[in-house]
Amino acid sequence: MVKNVWTTVGISTVELNDQGCFDASTNLFTTPVDGCYSLGGTLRYKKHLANALLGARLLLNGLDAIPGPDVRIGGTHYTGSSAINTVTLATLSAGDTVALQCRIKSNDAYVEADTSEFWGHKLG
Repeated sequence: MVKNVWTTVGISTVELNDQGCFDASTNLFTTPVDGCYSLGGTLRYKKHLANALLGARLLLNGLDAIPGPDVRIGGTHYTGSSAINTVTLATLSAGDTVALQCRIKSNDAYVEADTSEFWGHKLG
């Protein structure tokens, strides 16, 4: 990943996508109907040479970060066991898209594609 640049995370496995809302080729979740949605993601950290400051966010329609927790992980990281989570609620319109993004602020690091997760579902 390029340092200090928000990058959409590739999600390599789709476990539950009955309504076809998640497109693995674009890594975008598209809301099927208006409503309140629970959205979140988990990014598992992979160390390269040294610890890095890792951040996560959810991006709406390719433009704006969805309000929610400003999450980061710093300090000592362990490849395959250190992870960062972001979870929020958002009122979305049909056709809105959501992407899970990551930013590495220092040193080199990676997000493990096969263990990172994204979820989105309508409440009620």
